[in-house]
Amino acid sequence: MATTLRHGAYWTEGEVSALLQAIKTNVPMYEITRIHGRTQGAIMNMLRKIVRTYYYRDKLNSKQIQELTGLSEKSVNAVISEGPKFEKTDYIKRKTPSISKMEFPITVQRLHHIGDEYRSMRKKEIVDKYVEKFTKDIIEMAWRESSILDVSEPTTDKRRYVVYGKDIDMIPSDRIALSRGDCVTEIVIEMKRRFPDMVIIQDPLNTYILFDWN
Repeated sequence: MATTLRHGAYWTEGEVSALLQAIKTNVPMYEITRIHGRTQGAIMNMLRKIVRTYYYRDKLNSKQIQELTGLSEKSVNAVISEGPKFEKTDYIKRKTPSISKMEFPITVQRLHHIGDEYRSMRKKEIVDKYVEKFTKDIIEMAWRESSILDVSEPTTDKRRYVVYGKDIDMIPSDRIALSRGDCVTEIVIEMKRRFPDMVIIQDPLNTYILFDWN
């Protein structure tokens, strides 16, 4: 895949998350450019924007930014020293507590056991999020007859869509005690309900999910 395939295209929230995950896990730059279909310059420019967003918008300090991005102290401080830039920052979403779906009033007794209830609600939100993303990608892939998608590498067969382990590892993406395996299983169950005659294979080790509509 050409490294400039997505040159100039808008960065999605999923791409930003995947980029940061790659930096944290020390994925080589040449591999990152290949996965994202962008030049090294474009990758570095996005990382600078992320640092400035966390520092100037979210008021995080250098150490916090290092933990979130996986970048070195030297790299983070170098970007901060450049000063703020006037640019869009909506590719980094502010994380807010998911309390809007809770039922009120909440008694003291219920608060004592709120953990399971909250995890269940967050699990549903995570499952719904990835089901919607995979559904959108598959429909767009079928419509365009193209195998190039944000969350997977292109396959030779344009009627197959593979979600690889690096993307599955981002499920769930928040810091609550959820089982990734359970989330992936529920995602697969819902995708089978949406696409009843599609062949959907979930690797038991969660290294891939295959969607095949040949």
